[in-house]
Amino acid sequence: MTVRFLNLYVAAVALCSLIFGIAARADDDLNHLRLGIERVVLHDSDSGFRGPGIPAGLYLGTKTEDFSTVYLSYARDLTRHLELELIAGIPPTFHVHARGPASLGAVPYAGTPLTSGKEMAPAFTLNYKFNEPGAFYRPYVGVGLVYAHFYDLQDTSGTDAINGGPTRIHFTDSFGLVEVAGVSLRLMDHLYGQLGVTHADVRPDVTVQTAGVTRLNHVDLNPLVFTAAFSYGF
Repeated sequence: MTVRFLNLYVAAVALCSLIFGIAARADDDLNHLRLGIERVVLHDSDSGFRGPGIPAGLYLGTKTEDFSTVYLSYARDLTRHLELELIAGIPPTFHVHARGPASLGAVPYAGTPLTSGKEMAPAFTLNYKFNEPGAFYRPYVGVGLVYAHFYDLQDTSGTDAINGGPTRIHFTDSFGLVEVAGVSLRLMDHLYGQLGVTHADVRPDVTVQTAGVTRLNHVDLNPLVFTAAFSYGF
């Protein structure tokens, strides 16, 4: 995804809001603030590190641990069935360890902690809600874009030992598609429960640099995000 494409997407959504916003009924909750928790389950895969000192065919990969974090979003009804949602939250800490052979000579590899850091991943989705406004049970599906930014990356003594010295780690930013599905439950006036699952396309490149030597790995995090939240409508 390019910045130009992202700008065009946001402009298109804004235009939809102007065109369809008048179609929403004035007596419905048009705005929704949502707060909850989400569990991020990663089905990650990678190409393995490549670069100087790594023999061809030797797989030196990574595994990112699952994590939980706070879910926060704001949604605005565009029509009786279309909703635009901005998803944010508190950036979680993630942990990465090595996946591959048990050791590299005398240096342990598989299972060795490699790095930890934080991920900021705001997303826009356009959701279609079934049933009519005011119904107790409203399933929904949606599609959108996510931008993932990784920061505060820390190396470990294990990373330094594997690479032969102090090592700097960098994750590139990632743009990707998001698909969502879930259900909204009307608990009482202006209060809703929300259960959902999201799949996001997050594929950063990982670079490690040691004493001027650069090694690269391409990672597909392939997250499934399970969300439970309360929503206040107004």
